[in-house]
Amino acid sequence: MDYKKEYILKNPTLHLEHSKTKAKELLSIIPMNLKTKFKRILDIGCGAGLVTLLIAKELKPTYIEGLDISPAMIRKARELDKKKIVKWRIGNIFNYKTPAKLFDLIICADIIEHLEKDIEFVQKLRSIGNYILIKVPLEDSLINRLLKITELFDPWKDTEIRYGHLHHYNEKQLDEIFEKNGWKIIKSKFIAMPKRSSKKFELVRLAHLPIGLISKRQMVKIVGGFKLYLLKKN
Repeated sequence: MDYKKEYILKNPTLHLEHSKTKAKELLSIIPMNLKTKFKRILDIGCGAGLVTLLIAKELKPTYIEGLDISPAMIRKARELDKKKIVKWRIGNIFNYKTPAKLFDLIICADIIEHLEKDIEFVQKLRSIGNYILIKVPLEDSLINRLLKITELFDPWKDTEIRYGHLHHYNEKQLDEIFEKNGWKIIKSKFIAMPKRSSKKFELVRLAHLPIGLISKRQMVKIVGGFKLYLLKKN
């Protein structure tokens, strides 16, 4: 997918409507004793920048940078950043030079599933920072697999077309990617799938929400959702 033009045409709101929720979710797994230690922060795939700004407001770093490959996204981020709190940069993380001083925290919210070289990406981050705060959709769910096998609907093709998802992970796959490539899982958390635009899929989602009261892990395994991680470099 062309993230400079096609992605924006398919997602004209730039996901700004989800920014407050996403920032709250990301901040929720940072232990209080670490919040004051993240003085240098890099947000990879910062998009329109509102999540970056909300996290900056909460963590109060001395330096924070937002990186995105889309000039349109960075223009919007600069527009929203009235006080010029963040250094906004257009660029590709694979071309990012190792900084003289490593970042204390790297944020990657809904990014890795878009990257063909996902393992190389995780390895690259070791040369840039010490902690990763990452959010990833878990699309390899029981419901999605059943839909695909029965040929009723291909949910993976759908997210590839609409959002550019190249990978459709489950929890085990993600844990292995991080742990085998130099990162330790400090904390993690499951998040339910947001409201669906299709009435049929929304009914399925709502029907399984009560499972989350007992086990969010099982709920996500059945209908899909997200997993948040706080990772520390080994």
